[in-house]
Amino acid sequence: MRNKRLTAKDQIDGQLLGIWHEIKDIVDSIELDVLKTTQGNMSAGVRARHGLRILSRAAIKFVLISIKNAKEIKCENDSHRKDRESYASLESCEDRYDFEWPENE
Repeated sequence: MRNKRLTAKDQIDGQLLGIWHEIKDIVDSIELDVLKTTQGNMSAGVRARHGLRILSRAAIKFVLISIKNAKEIKCENDSHRKDRESYASLESCEDRYDFEWPENE
């Protein structure tokens, strides 16, 4: 198998998936403590709140990376659109040269 260089988008997608799996693991780990908290276990409540703070930080990290990814995709699309617009303007210039001028009478 050849080594393939990862693009920036691939790296960001990998980061997003990694953080998403981290978020799911955090939620799974908090679930038991939340159940114990409802039964009156105070220590489990402390662990659950701590887990929620960690979850909050992971969610913020996910949001920031996804915004960065969206901006990069938008910039990429804008550059493609500019290329298409310049190509379209070239086509319209060519159309102008195909125009036949009416003869002067």
